[in-house]
Amino acid sequence: MVRTTLLALFVALPLVLVGCGEPTSRPIDCDLDSSDLSGQWVSLKGGGSGADVPDKFSRVAFVEKDGKKQAVYTAGQLAPGNPATNKYTYEFREITNLKEALFISDTMKEAGKSKQRIERLKKDNRRLDLKFEGRMYVSVNMKNCSLTIKDMYATWVRGEEVEDSNPSGVRTFIQNDYENDDRTKEFSMVHCDDVAGIYFFEKEEINLKDDEALNQKEGIYAKDDIWIHYLPALPEEQDDDEEKLKAAYAKKHITSTEGCTYDAELWMRDVRVEDKQKVPVTVAEDGKVNWKMQMAFQKSSADGVYVEYHRYKTCAGKREVVGNACTVAWPNRSRAEYEEEEKKAKAEEEAKKAAGEKTDGEKTDGEKKDGE
Repeated sequence: MVRTTLLALFVALPLVLVGCGEPTSRPIDCDLDSSDLSGQWVSLKGGGSGADVPDKFSRVAFVEKDGKKQAVYTAGQLAPGNPATNKYTYEFREITNLKEALFISDTMKEAGKSKQRIERLKKDNRRLDLKFEGRMYVSVNMKNCSLTIKDMYATWVRGEEVEDSNPSGVRTFIQNDYENDDRTKEFSMVHCDDVAGIYFFEKEEINLKDDEALNQKEGIYAKDDIWIHYLPALPEEQDDDEEKLKAAYAKKHITSTEGCTYDAELWMRDVRVEDKQKVPVTVAEDGKVNWKMQMAFQKSSADGVYVEYHRYKTCAGKREVVGNACTVAWPNRSRAEYEEEEKKAKAEEEAKKAAGEKTDGEKTDGEKKDGE
């Protein structure tokens, strides 16, 4: 397949995206087929300079699970200032008469509504913004070998079906080709089911009664080795209801299954941390899975770093994700940088003294104001 190559820089990590470009007189050899989609695709949006730029917060991955075609989709940034994304799974339904691949997400079913309740809502609903289904229409643009995706939803008002556009609307998507199979350029497509379920500590072994987690806005420094601990919210044990607590532990895979092994992956800013993939997780003698990992932020961040802790379980040779805990951290500059600044400031003060100048500490309030 011949495609125009677009090189973009995302969060200090290179991403090679293929499929975008101005139409030329030269024919493009494009073998894309809406009935046979695969891989990861990233949308384009206006970049403010006239040219479209990739938007990693709106992306889709076409996969096959248990023999069924699926599209895992992120509809954009979770909220302004929040670098997280929600992931939604759409099931392939059909190829329409317009040769579009239609994928559907059953919003009501995922919310736990029964079939009878859904049918009743369709007749009683009076709101246009009550979403019953997410609908994704995918077509191929043969001129530049890209995808066009219409992000829609369906509702029923007084028994009649109404289809409308979601905020992402209609966008062009170009392929995220990780060159030379470099998976560190692959974006995460695992939904975070434990928001704020991981905490940072200075040590590996902790006692929740005595040890406090590091303050994620002020207490973390770049280059410091720290430990991630998976600590999901669980129902408090009441009236000695050990069975209820035991079931909660099992649901979160905090208790192990005999014969299975466990590992975890660390992702930051939506991409893999290269040396933190398939990290083995031990199981204690009492059967508890020790979901923890040592790590260090390599750089400071004033905007926040989106951190994901993907948890995996392997039974009878089949490895599958069992959860994704996520949070945001704002690491400070390294302690060495702060020490270097203090040394520099001290040296400047001593130089002023040697030159007979008054240092900042010796100036009067009036002198300080005059010099401001």
